[in-house]
Amino acid sequence: MTNKLFDLNIELKGDLKAHDPALVKENDQWYLVHTGKGIGFKSSNNLSEWHSQDSILNEALSWWGDYVENFDRENDAWAPDLEYFNGKWWLYYSVSEFGTKNSLIGLLSAESIEAADWQDEGLVITSTQGQDFNSIDPNLFIDPEGKPWLVFGSWFDGIKLTELNKETMKPEGEIYSLAHRMVGKRPAGIEAPTLTYKDGYYYLFASIDHCCRGNKSDYKIACGRAESITGPYYDQDGTSLMDKGGSILAAADREFTGYGGQDLFENKYLVHHAYHRHSGEYRFFIKELDWEDGWPKIKNYDLKINSYYKLKNLENQKTAAVEAAKTEARARIICNNNQKAHTNHWLIYPIDAEYYRIQNRNSLLYLEVGDADKSDGADIQQWSNTRHICQEWELINLRDNIYKIINRNSGKALTKLEDDYLVQKEDQDLDSQKWKLDSL
Repeated sequence: MTNKLFDLNIELKGDLKAHDPALVKENDQWYLVHTGKGIGFKSSNNLSEWHSQDSILNEALSWWGDYVENFDRENDAWAPDLEYFNGKWWLYYSVSEFGTKNSLIGLLSAESIEAADWQDEGLVITSTQGQDFNSIDPNLFIDPEGKPWLVFGSWFDGIKLTELNKETMKPEGEIYSLAHRMVGKRPAGIEAPTLTYKDGYYYLFASIDHCCRGNKSDYKIACGRAESITGPYYDQDGTSLMDKGGSILAAADREFTGYGGQDLFENKYLVHHAYHRHSGEYRFFIKELDWEDGWPKIKNYDLKINSYYKLKNLENQKTAAVEAAKTEARARIICNNNQKAHTNHWLIYPIDAEYYRIQNRNSLLYLEVGDADKSDGADIQQWSNTRHICQEWELINLRDNIYKIINRNSGKALTKLEDDYLVQKEDQDLDSQKWKLDSL
């Protein structure tokens, strides 16, 4: 598999430290709001050079503690979103107790960003441990008929949507479910939703897997689309976003990993954060978007990573799967004929210019060599992301989507045994060591 990762098409400089960025423009000035104490705030007059400004709020609002007692006082306002509607700027933000559903979404308004005449509009929605959804990561969306909607949510019961009152800009009516990811009864990572509309479709972008782990973050930006704003949303493979679906827009590049916390500007720019793969420090990026055949694509990102694959062994035409569709760590990998099952489907995405991670769609765990063993015959299993190179694989293209899959840690080839279990062995150019990547 060739791997030409994109060259930055918008070179940024200045203060680029921002988590969960949201991009807007007022007159000739660009602004970025982001996670931070009092809501982080940056500006630029050319989209390239960025300068930090004073936070939107001088101090935490007194009423936050009535709903979220133990929020982080040093990093209190998360994942803000700023949009213009009905003659005002509306700034939604979240305050949360990390890892819980004790959360709130609040609202500020202003006539002008430059004038900074921010007014506290109070509480929008809140959640507690007793509820299914989590009230964080708000995104304001105005539909083609001029109706305002709020999409929000994180982990637990996934991504939610509710219509807003045009006057109060607060919820009225039903809360809809748009996307979630579950492994058995265990919720898996999906958050940071962004809605947009283009050419008859509503598009839902979300960040999946794990954020906030520095260079161990395996965040990815996923997308699905629907003909109705309330769904159902499907990815390019036709898998529902309510069933772990999501076409992968981007995950990593040569220097940075953990793409996520994304926002869109007029369907032209994608803004997101990522972590330096060595230092673990984060920054934000702005990428240009193309739209091809009704789906978004990052300009100059020439890698086809927006689908899942079946790994079909050339020797017996069976596909790699987790044994008995297990979802726990250490489950072994085997070949079988159950090609339609999610446990036989694998997401392959780059972690640098030469190597990939391979993630099971059913368990959301990663293909690895057990215990980072370098010896011949070591078992292949699944495990959560450890960032160890025993979970990284080189894909060597032989012909017609047929590959050798070589472990980065051992230099040995993914090999099917006679009993159909997978191990690593020295590359002997055997058919049992060759794999056809069938895109779903």
